[in-house]
Amino acid sequence: MRPYFCHQEHEQWKVYIIFDAAHMLKLMRNTIAEKKILCDLKGRQIRWKHIVDLYELQDKEGLGAANKLRRAHIDWFQQKMKVSLAAQTLSRSVATAIEFVSSDLRMKAFADSEATVTFIRTVDTLFDMLNSRNPFAHGYKSVLKSSNEHFWRPFLAETLTYLAGLKLQGRPLYMRVPENNCSWIYGYNQQCYWTIQ
Repeated sequence: MRPYFCHQEHEQWKVYIIFDAAHMLKLMRNTIAEKKILCDLKGRQIRWKHIVDLYELQDKEGLGAANKLRRAHIDWFQQKMKVSLAAQTLSRSVATAIEFVSSDLRMKAFADSEATVTFIRTVDTLFDMLNSRNPFAHGYKSVLKSSNEHFWRPFLAETLTYLAGLKLQGRPLYMRVPENNCSWIYGYNQQCYWTIQ
């Protein structure tokens, strides 16, 4: 499948199809929140419960561990079209907070959260890359260009493998697209593949 079509009047012009990173992020959040558990390539569980438990811990203790998790992020369905809720839920700061309560505070509820942390960090970085538009930004928020290709190409190649290994109830997510609203897996996989080609 080609990621482009030729312009009707100027056949040498290629019109490229780019999936909307924000929409795919919302679909990804919806999938993990509705299905509760995904598995990575190593068979480790990625759990929505870790995010819910982090929110409840922060709410109970009356603090926010340098993230923006609020009740609206957990009860997202009422505002499922808000990109900011999905981006803040699947953010690096949430991953870091989960990692902190797991490894530093050694809380039992977060004992098996390594796969969740990896998933959130991968999703956050991928979203930043595919949603980049500031030519002066640095790191993963920088636009993709040949001068920083050494930076983004290896990440996208690794992410392609990572996403292809995600499973729901023992079956790869990319095989479940029509039945479980997992179209984001197809969109992100294709976007990674087309970008590194």
